[in-house]
Amino acid sequence: MSAEAAPTPPAKARGPGDSSGKTRAPLLETRGLTKIFAQRGGRPPVQAVTDVSFSIERGETLALVGESGCGKSTLGRVILRLIEPTAGQVRFEGQDFSALAGPALRAARKRLQIVFQDPMASLNPRMRVLDIVAEPIVVHDLAKTREERRTRVTALLERVGIGADALTRYPHEFSGGQRQRIGLARALASDPALIVADEPVSALDVSVQAQIVNLMADLQAQQGLSYLFISHDLRVVRYLAHRVAVMYLGRIVELGPVQEIFSRPQHPYTMALLSAVPTRDPAKQRLRILLEGDPPSPIAPPSGCSFHPRCPVYAEKRDQRCRTERPLLIRRSPAPGTLGKPGSGSPAADAPSLAACHFAGQTPSLRAPSPD
Repeated sequence: MSAEAAPTPPAKARGPGDSSGKTRAPLLETRGLTKIFAQRGGRPPVQAVTDVSFSIERGETLALVGESGCGKSTLGRVILRLIEPTAGQVRFEGQDFSALAGPALRAARKRLQIVFQDPMASLNPRMRVLDIVAEPIVVHDLAKTREERRTRVTALLERVGIGADALTRYPHEFSGGQRQRIGLARALASDPALIVADEPVSALDVSVQAQIVNLMADLQAQQGLSYLFISHDLRVVRYLAHRVAVMYLGRIVELGPVQEIFSRPQHPYTMALLSAVPTRDPAKQRLRILLEGDPPSPIAPPSGCSFHPRCPVYAEKRDQRCRTERPLLIRRSPAPGTLGKPGSGSPAADAPSLAACHFAGQTPSLRAPSPD
Protein backbone atom coordinates (compact mmCIF):
# COMPACT_ATOMS: atom_id res chain seq x y z
CA MET A 1 0.00 0.00 0.00
CA SER A 2 1.54 3.29 -1.06
CA ALA A 3 2.24 6.13 1.32
CA GLU A 4 -0.34 8.31 -0.45
CA ALA A 5 -3.03 5.65 -0.12
CA ALA A 6 -2.26 4.54 3.41
CA PRO A 7 -5.35 4.48 5.61
CA THR A 8 -5.50 6.24 8.93
CA PRO A 9 -4.92 4.16 12.06
CA PRO A 10 -8.05 3.12 13.99
CA ALA A 11 -9.18 4.74 17.18
CA LYS A 12 -8.43 2.91 20.40
CA ALA A 13 -10.76 -0.02 20.92
CA ARG A 14 -13.36 0.25 23.61
CA GLY A 15 -12.46 -1.53 26.80
CA PRO A 16 -14.46 -4.29 28.45
CA GLY A 17 -15.86 -1.98 31.13
CA ASP A 18 -18.52 0.73 31.07
CA SER A 19 -18.58 4.15 32.71
CA SER A 20 -19.66 2.63 36.03
CA GLY A 21 -16.54 0.44 36.13
CA LYS A 22 -18.48 -2.79 35.75
CA THR A 23 -16.92 -5.48 33.59
CA ARG A 24 -18.90 -6.50 30.53
CA ALA A 25 -18.73 -9.80 28.71
CA PRO A 26 -17.02 -9.74 25.28
CA LEU A 27 -19.26 -9.10 22.31
CA LEU A 28 -18.20 -12.42 20.79
CA GLU A 29 -16.35 -15.34 22.33
CA THR A 30 -15.37 -18.69 20.85
CA ARG A 31 -14.50 -21.65 23.06
CA GLY A 32 -12.74 -24.67 21.60
CA LEU A 33 -14.31 -24.13 18.18
CA THR A 34 -13.62 -27.06 15.87
CA LYS A 35 -14.72 -27.98 12.34
CA ILE A 36 -13.96 -31.37 10.78
CA PHE A 37 -15.19 -32.15 7.27
CA ALA A 38 -16.03 -35.79 6.60
CA GLN A 39 -14.98 -37.22 3.22
CA ARG A 40 -16.60 -39.90 1.13
CA GLY A 41 -15.12 -43.23 0.17
CA GLY A 42 -13.59 -43.97 3.55
CA ARG A 43 -11.01 -41.22 3.23
CA PRO A 44 -9.82 -39.56 6.47
CA PRO A 45 -11.58 -36.36 7.56
CA VAL A 46 -10.23 -32.86 6.98
CA GLN A 47 -9.41 -31.02 10.21
CA ALA A 48 -10.11 -27.47 8.99
CA VAL A 49 -10.40 -25.67 12.36
CA THR A 50 -9.16 -27.11 15.65
CA ASP A 51 -9.78 -25.88 19.20
CA VAL A 52 -9.95 -22.14 18.47
CA SER A 53 -10.69 -19.81 21.39
CA PHE A 54 -10.65 -16.01 21.35
CA SER A 55 -12.88 -13.03 22.09
CA ILE A 56 -13.80 -9.75 20.38
CA GLU A 57 -14.74 -6.69 22.40
CA ARG A 58 -17.31 -4.08 21.42
CA GLY A 59 -15.80 -1.60 18.98
CA GLU A 60 -12.73 -3.75 18.35
CA THR A 61 -11.17 -5.11 15.18
CA LEU A 62 -9.56 -8.52 15.51
CA ALA A 63 -7.54 -9.46 12.42
CA LEU A 64 -7.18 -13.11 11.47
CA VAL A 65 -4.11 -13.75 9.32
CA GLY A 66 -2.29 -16.73 7.85
CA GLU A 67 -1.45 -18.51 4.62
CA SER A 68 -4.11 -19.57 2.14
CA GLY A 69 -5.76 -22.81 3.24
CA CYS A 70 -5.06 -22.37 6.95
CA GLY A 71 -8.78 -22.25 7.83
CA LYS A 72 -9.42 -18.49 8.16
CA SER A 73 -12.53 -18.31 5.98
CA THR A 74 -13.88 -21.57 7.37
CA LEU A 75 -13.55 -20.19 10.89
CA GLY A 76 -15.47 -17.05 9.92
CA ARG A 77 -18.29 -19.11 8.43
CA VAL A 78 -18.41 -21.44 11.44
CA ILE A 79 -18.74 -18.44 13.76
CA LEU A 80 -21.71 -17.20 11.72
CA ARG A 81 -23.10 -20.76 11.48
CA LEU A 82 -23.08 -20.65 7.71
CA ILE A 83 -21.24 -23.91 8.42
CA GLU A 84 -22.20 -25.78 11.57
CA PRO A 85 -19.31 -26.45 13.99
CA THR A 86 -18.23 -29.98 14.87
CA ALA A 87 -17.46 -29.01 18.46
CA GLY A 88 -17.05 -25.95 20.63
CA GLN A 89 -19.18 -22.94 21.44
CA VAL A 90 -19.82 -19.45 20.11
CA ARG A 91 -21.18 -16.89 22.56
CA PHE A 92 -22.54 -13.65 21.13
CA GLU A 93 -23.97 -10.74 23.12
CA GLY A 94 -24.13 -12.89 26.23
CA GLN A 95 -25.98 -15.88 24.77
CA ASP A 96 -24.95 -19.25 23.37
CA PHE A 97 -25.22 -18.50 19.66
CA SER A 98 -24.20 -22.05 18.71
CA ALA A 99 -27.29 -23.47 20.49
CA LEU A 100 -29.93 -21.09 19.03
CA ALA A 101 -32.56 -22.26 16.59
CA GLY A 102 -35.69 -20.97 14.85
CA PRO A 103 -36.86 -17.40 15.58
CA ALA A 104 -34.15 -16.90 18.24
CA LEU A 105 -31.41 -17.73 15.73
CA ARG A 106 -32.90 -15.39 13.13
CA ALA A 107 -33.10 -12.55 15.66
CA ALA A 108 -29.46 -13.05 16.68
CA ARG A 109 -28.28 -13.28 13.07
CA LYS A 110 -29.57 -9.77 12.48
CA ARG A 111 -26.66 -8.58 14.62
CA LEU A 112 -24.03 -10.69 12.79
CA GLN A 113 -23.22 -9.99 9.14
CA ILE A 114 -20.53 -10.81 6.59
CA VAL A 115 -18.76 -9.04 3.75
CA PHE A 116 -17.36 -11.48 1.19
CA GLN A 117 -14.07 -11.37 -0.69
CA ASP A 118 -15.52 -11.19 -4.21
CA PRO A 119 -18.37 -8.65 -4.37
CA MET A 120 -19.33 -9.71 -7.88
CA ALA A 121 -19.88 -13.30 -6.73
CA SER A 122 -21.78 -12.27 -3.60
CA LEU A 123 -24.18 -9.83 -5.29
CA ASN A 124 -27.01 -11.32 -7.32
CA PRO A 125 -26.43 -10.12 -10.92
CA ARG A 126 -30.17 -10.27 -11.65
CA MET A 127 -31.18 -8.00 -8.77
CA ARG A 128 -31.11 -4.21 -8.68
CA VAL A 129 -29.03 -2.52 -5.99
CA LEU A 130 -32.24 -1.42 -4.26
CA ASP A 131 -33.36 -5.02 -3.86
CA ILE A 132 -29.91 -6.31 -2.90
CA VAL A 133 -29.43 -3.85 -0.04
CA ALA A 134 -33.09 -4.12 1.02
CA GLU A 135 -32.96 -7.91 1.38
CA PRO A 136 -31.91 -7.91 5.09
CA ILE A 137 -34.52 -5.23 5.76
CA VAL A 138 -37.21 -7.45 4.25
CA VAL A 139 -36.00 -10.63 5.96
CA HIS A 140 -35.92 -9.04 9.40
CA ASP A 141 -39.05 -6.89 8.83
CA LEU A 142 -37.27 -3.59 9.52
CA ALA A 143 -39.49 -1.41 7.31
CA LYS A 144 -43.28 -1.30 7.12
CA THR A 145 -43.73 0.18 3.66
CA ARG A 146 -41.92 0.22 0.32
CA GLU A 147 -41.25 3.91 0.69
CA GLU A 148 -39.68 3.42 4.10
CA ARG A 149 -37.56 0.60 2.72
CA ARG A 150 -36.39 2.75 -0.17
CA THR A 151 -35.53 5.60 2.20
CA ARG A 152 -33.47 3.27 4.40
CA VAL A 153 -31.61 1.84 1.42
CA THR A 154 -30.85 5.32 0.05
CA ALA A 155 -29.43 6.37 3.43
CA LEU A 156 -27.29 3.22 3.64
CA LEU A 157 -25.85 3.78 0.18
CA GLU A 158 -25.04 7.40 0.97
CA ARG A 159 -23.32 6.26 4.17
CA VAL A 160 -20.90 4.13 2.13
CA GLY A 161 -20.39 6.76 -0.59
CA ILE A 162 -22.84 5.55 -3.26
CA GLY A 163 -25.40 7.96 -4.74
CA ALA A 164 -29.15 7.37 -4.94
CA ASP A 165 -28.88 6.99 -8.74
CA ALA A 166 -27.49 3.49 -8.08
CA LEU A 167 -30.83 2.15 -6.81
CA THR A 168 -32.07 0.98 -10.20
CA ARG A 169 -28.75 -0.27 -11.54
CA TYR A 170 -27.25 -3.78 -11.52
CA PRO A 171 -23.94 -5.00 -10.02
CA HIS A 172 -22.15 -5.33 -13.37
CA GLU A 173 -22.54 -1.59 -13.92
CA PHE A 174 -20.19 -0.76 -11.02
CA SER A 175 -16.46 -0.99 -10.40
CA GLY A 176 -15.00 -3.49 -7.91
CA GLY A 177 -14.66 -0.86 -5.18
CA GLN A 178 -18.24 0.34 -5.70
CA ARG A 179 -19.52 -3.23 -5.53
CA GLN A 180 -17.70 -3.76 -2.24
CA ARG A 181 -19.33 -0.58 -0.91
CA ILE A 182 -22.71 -2.02 -1.90
CA GLY A 183 -21.80 -5.21 -0.05
CA LEU A 184 -20.96 -3.12 3.03
CA ALA A 185 -24.29 -1.29 2.74
CA ARG A 186 -26.11 -4.62 2.66
CA ALA A 187 -24.20 -5.79 5.74
CA LEU A 188 -25.13 -2.59 7.57
CA ALA A 189 -28.81 -2.84 6.66
CA SER A 190 -29.75 -4.94 9.71
CA ASP A 191 -27.82 -2.72 12.18
CA PRO A 192 -25.20 -5.37 13.10
CA ALA A 193 -22.85 -5.29 16.07
CA LEU A 194 -20.21 -7.51 14.38
CA ILE A 195 -19.19 -7.86 10.74
CA VAL A 196 -17.01 -10.72 9.52
CA ALA A 197 -14.99 -9.19 6.69
CA ASP A 198 -13.53 -12.05 4.65
CA GLU A 199 -10.63 -10.66 2.57
CA PRO A 200 -12.75 -7.60 1.68
CA VAL A 201 -9.99 -5.69 -0.13
CA SER A 202 -7.77 -8.41 -1.61
CA ALA A 203 -9.39 -8.21 -5.07
CA LEU A 204 -9.18 -4.40 -5.27
CA ASP A 205 -6.56 -1.95 -6.53
CA VAL A 206 -4.28 -0.45 -3.91
CA SER A 207 -5.90 3.01 -3.95
CA VAL A 208 -9.37 1.47 -3.73
CA GLN A 209 -8.21 -0.76 -0.87
CA ALA A 210 -7.31 2.35 1.13
CA GLN A 211 -10.75 3.86 0.46
CA ILE A 212 -12.56 0.74 1.68
CA VAL A 213 -10.32 0.36 4.73
CA ASN A 214 -10.85 4.01 5.68
CA LEU A 215 -14.61 3.58 5.16
CA MET A 216 -14.63 0.58 7.49
CA ALA A 217 -12.67 2.52 10.12
CA ASP A 218 -15.08 5.47 9.84
CA LEU A 219 -18.12 3.20 10.18
CA GLN A 220 -16.55 1.63 13.25
CA ALA A 221 -15.99 5.03 14.85
CA GLN A 222 -19.51 6.22 14.01
CA GLN A 223 -21.47 3.11 14.94
CA GLY A 224 -19.24 1.22 17.38
CA LEU A 225 -18.97 -1.74 15.01
CA SER A 226 -16.72 -4.71 15.72
CA TYR A 227 -14.90 -6.56 12.94
CA LEU A 228 -13.40 -9.98 12.49
CA PHE A 229 -11.09 -8.92 9.66
CA ILE A 230 -9.77 -11.91 7.70
CA SER A 231 -6.78 -11.01 5.57
CA HIS A 232 -3.37 -12.02 4.32
CA ASP A 233 -2.26 -8.41 3.74
CA LEU A 234 -0.32 -7.49 6.87
CA ARG A 235 0.05 -3.86 5.81
CA VAL A 236 -3.73 -3.38 5.87
CA VAL A 237 -3.98 -5.34 9.12
CA ARG A 238 -1.45 -3.08 10.81
CA TYR A 239 -3.56 0.01 10.10
CA LEU A 240 -7.04 -1.35 10.77
CA ALA A 241 -6.72 -3.93 13.54
CA HIS A 242 -6.46 -3.55 17.30
CA ARG A 243 -5.42 -7.17 17.87
CA VAL A 244 -4.09 -9.91 15.59
CA ALA A 245 -4.66 -13.67 15.65
CA VAL A 246 -2.17 -15.67 13.56
CA MET A 247 -3.55 -18.96 12.24
CA TYR A 248 -1.63 -22.00 11.01
CA LEU A 249 -3.15 -25.30 9.90
CA GLY A 250 -6.46 -24.64 11.64
CA ARG A 251 -5.05 -23.42 14.97
CA ILE A 252 -4.29 -20.02 16.47
CA VAL A 253 -0.53 -19.94 17.07
CA GLU A 254 -0.18 -16.32 18.25
CA LEU A 255 -2.63 -13.72 19.53
CA GLY A 256 -1.98 -10.21 20.81
CA PRO A 257 -2.18 -6.43 20.33
CA VAL A 258 -1.23 -5.32 16.82
CA GLN A 259 1.79 -3.26 17.92
CA GLU A 260 3.07 -6.13 20.06
CA ILE A 261 2.72 -8.62 17.22
CA PHE A 262 4.43 -6.39 14.67
CA SER A 263 7.24 -5.15 16.90
CA ARG A 264 7.87 -8.21 19.11
CA PRO A 265 6.48 -11.36 17.47
CA GLN A 266 7.00 -14.51 19.55
CA HIS A 267 6.10 -17.36 17.20
CA PRO A 268 8.55 -18.30 14.40
CA TYR A 269 5.66 -18.49 11.92
CA THR A 270 4.63 -14.91 12.73
CA MET A 271 8.24 -13.82 12.32
CA ALA A 272 8.39 -15.47 8.90
CA LEU A 273 5.14 -13.79 7.78
CA LEU A 274 6.37 -10.37 8.88
CA SER A 275 9.77 -10.86 7.21
CA ALA A 276 7.95 -11.32 3.87
CA VAL A 277 6.19 -7.92 4.02
CA PRO A 278 7.81 -5.67 1.39
CA THR A 279 9.12 -2.24 2.35
CA ARG A 280 8.91 0.96 0.28
CA ASP A 281 12.62 1.73 0.74
CA PRO A 282 14.86 -0.63 -1.30
CA ALA A 283 17.75 0.22 1.04
CA LYS A 284 15.84 -1.16 4.00
CA GLN A 285 14.84 -4.57 2.67
CA ARG A 286 14.40 -7.15 5.41
CA LEU A 287 16.26 -10.42 5.53
CA ARG A 288 13.79 -13.19 4.92
CA ILE A 289 13.03 -16.09 7.24
CA LEU A 290 12.66 -18.80 4.65
CA LEU A 291 10.29 -21.68 5.41
CA GLU A 292 11.16 -25.03 3.90
CA GLY A 293 8.50 -27.12 2.17
CA ASP A 294 4.76 -26.71 1.84
CA PRO A 295 2.18 -26.51 4.65
CA PRO A 296 1.18 -29.99 5.88
CA SER A 297 -2.18 -31.44 4.90
CA PRO A 298 -5.10 -30.88 7.30
CA ILE A 299 -6.03 -34.51 6.60
CA ALA A 300 -2.91 -35.72 8.44
CA PRO A 301 -1.51 -32.89 10.59
CA PRO A 302 1.91 -33.48 12.18
CA SER A 303 2.26 -34.64 15.75
CA GLY A 304 3.35 -32.21 18.45
CA CYS A 305 3.60 -28.66 17.13
CA SER A 306 1.99 -28.62 13.69
CA PHE A 307 4.54 -26.05 12.50
CA HIS A 308 7.66 -28.03 13.45
CA PRO A 309 8.31 -29.63 9.99
CA ARG A 310 8.82 -26.11 8.55
CA CYS A 311 10.06 -24.33 11.67
CA PRO A 312 13.56 -22.79 11.40
CA VAL A 313 13.93 -22.78 15.20
CA TYR A 314 13.24 -26.51 15.34
CA ALA A 315 15.67 -27.03 12.46
CA GLU A 316 18.37 -25.45 14.62
CA LYS A 317 17.51 -26.96 18.01
CA ARG A 318 15.97 -30.36 17.14
CA ASP A 319 14.16 -30.39 20.47
CA GLN A 320 11.93 -33.48 20.69
CA ARG A 321 9.21 -31.55 22.51
CA CYS A 322 8.35 -29.90 19.20
CA ARG A 323 7.65 -33.33 17.67
CA THR A 324 5.80 -34.90 20.58
CA GLU A 325 4.21 -32.16 22.72
CA ARG A 326 1.67 -29.73 21.31
CA PRO A 327 2.36 -26.25 22.77
CA LEU A 328 -0.57 -24.45 24.37
CA LEU A 329 -1.61 -20.93 23.41
CA ILE A 330 -0.51 -19.18 26.59
CA ARG A 331 1.60 -16.25 27.69
CA ARG A 332 5.22 -17.18 27.15
CA SER A 333 8.35 -15.82 28.79
CA PRO A 334 10.68 -14.89 25.92
CA ALA A 335 14.33 -15.78 26.01
CA PRO A 336 16.48 -13.08 27.70
CA GLY A 337 17.42 -10.29 25.34
CA THR A 338 15.31 -11.52 22.42
CA LEU A 339 12.34 -9.16 22.45
CA GLY A 340 13.39 -5.84 23.90
CA LYS A 341 11.24 -3.99 26.41
CA PRO A 342 7.71 -2.67 25.97
CA GLY A 343 7.08 0.67 27.56
CA SER A 344 4.56 2.74 25.67
CA GLY A 345 2.52 3.30 28.83
CA SER A 346 -0.62 2.09 27.04
CA PRO A 347 -2.27 -0.95 28.68
CA ALA A 348 -3.46 -2.16 25.27
CA ALA A 349 -0.06 -1.75 23.62
CA ASP A 350 1.79 -3.33 26.51
CA ALA A 351 -0.60 -6.27 26.95
CA PRO A 352 1.26 -9.57 26.54
CA SER A 353 0.69 -11.65 23.45
CA LEU A 354 -0.04 -15.36 23.58
CA ALA A 355 2.01 -17.84 21.61
CA ALA A 356 1.79 -21.58 21.02
CA CYS A 357 5.52 -22.26 20.88
CA HIS A 358 8.02 -23.97 23.18
CA PHE A 359 10.69 -21.44 22.15
CA ALA A 360 8.59 -18.26 21.98
CA GLY A 361 10.56 -15.14 21.12
CA GLN A 362 13.69 -16.90 19.92
CA THR A 363 14.56 -15.52 16.50
CA PRO A 364 15.80 -18.09 13.97
CA SER A 365 18.85 -17.48 11.84
CA LEU A 366 18.09 -15.12 8.96
CA ARG A 367 19.04 -15.96 5.42
CA ALA A 368 18.97 -13.80 2.34
CA PRO A 369 16.48 -15.02 -0.26
CA SER A 370 17.87 -16.77 -3.33
CA PRO A 371 18.08 -14.55 -6.45
CA ASP A 372 15.38 -15.10 -9.06
